[in-house]
Amino acid sequence: MYNYNAFGLNIQTDLRVNGLEQADNNQMNSDLRIRLHKPENFVKPLELQFGDKNPLQSLFWPEIARFDIDAEGTIDIYPCTGIAEQILNLPLYGTVISTFLHMKGRYVLHANAVKIGQHYVALAGDKGAGKSTTSAAAVLQGCDLVSDDVVALDLTSARPQVMPGIPIMKLFPDIAEKLAAAQVEFLPLPDPEFPKRLVKVGGVPADARPELETLIFLSEGKSLQLHPIPAPRALQSVIKFSHMVRLSDYGWSKQERAAFFTDSAKLANSVPNYQLEVPRDLNRLADLIEFIDIGLSE
Repeated sequence: MYNYNAFGLNIQTDLRVNGLEQADNNQMNSDLRIRLHKPENFVKPLELQFGDKNPLQSLFWPEIARFDIDAEGTIDIYPCTGIAEQILNLPLYGTVISTFLHMKGRYVLHANAVKIGQHYVALAGDKGAGKSTTSAAAVLQGCDLVSDDVVALDLTSARPQVMPGIPIMKLFPDIAEKLAAAQVEFLPLPDPEFPKRLVKVGGVPADARPELETLIFLSEGKSLQLHPIPAPRALQSVIKFSHMVRLSDYGWSKQERAAFFTDSAKLANSVPNYQLEVPRDLNRLADLIEFIDIGLSE
């Protein structure tokens, strides 16, 4: 049994997370229990009848595993035969944990969160827009990573609070090489053919609850440009980069749909929103973070 603190949760799990220190919470009640079941030769999707009171969701990856997610506080993993545990951690701490957090009332973005200067910033963007590049640039400049790929927000306060995630980044080799001079740890690959490097970086304490100050939506551009965008237009991007709209097989209830759109509007209106154009030039990483810091301070 392994104990971790992440995303505002006390997690007890049967799977070890390489590079993540265990939490000293053996005497504490867990918010989430992750159970690994014996491998099966064939794992099939679970047939569910979704409804307003059904606390169970099921996510299925052919030839990998089925994950049954219960809002009461459990995730059951049914892996296919021969799947390494570290492979299971990839969807577990991505789409699966995002689904559980949503079911527990968090607003979850497919984004990174970093501390740039005194600013806690969420970075979202389409594939290739520069999310990982910008986050790596921040780490290279000594900034703290708050969360990679999954940004869980508590919207019950006046300003959104970020639940720190796991301080391990998934980076393509050319970007990861830029971090070699920083105080980072390169972790073993979950599979020899995995296309990215796993890099453990400095993060904020797991029990911290920093207030999100800014949402930045990234796009590729010829030069560095930072533009404020109004909340109505930002709302479209907030919804677009929510983790939950990416799940076509999630069983939404009517109440969940209504709450999701209400929370999306609340998030878009609660913090400043910016569009950041980032050129594809790894040699400008240092300029990038200084540019963001100055732009947000004006």
